Amino acid sequence: TPTLTWGNEVLYSDNRYNNTPVRGSDFYESVRAVGLYSYLAYSINQKLTAGFLLDFCENEQNNQDRTSAYSPYLTYDISPSNKLRLEYTHTAHNYVPYKDEDAIYLQWVWTLGSHSH
Repeated sequence: TPTLTWGNEVLYSDNRYNNTPVRGSDFYESVRAVGLYSYLAYSINQKLTAGFLLDFCENEQNNQDRTSAYSPYLTYDISPSNKLRLEYTHTAHNYVPYKDEDAIYLQWVWTLGSHSH
């Protein structure tokens, strides 16, 4: 039976940094940053799942430094304890000196020992 799963997580930080621009005076800078991911996974059948993952994060020391990524993937269940996943990821940076990146991953996941569902 085909199923659709949607998962999300949001992270928030509020950090204070002690910057001392002038000797003898303390200046505390507060930096708020957000990070999140969201994914959709569609089980086509018992062995095959197609999915899409979206990531976004702001640097905890400079929230103007942002990174986002998207990743479509395909997972094949070889057996209950073995899976293969093929994934493409595009990562975009808005902050110099980082450049956008593209990657292709082949992941093998195996489980040792007993487990139940």
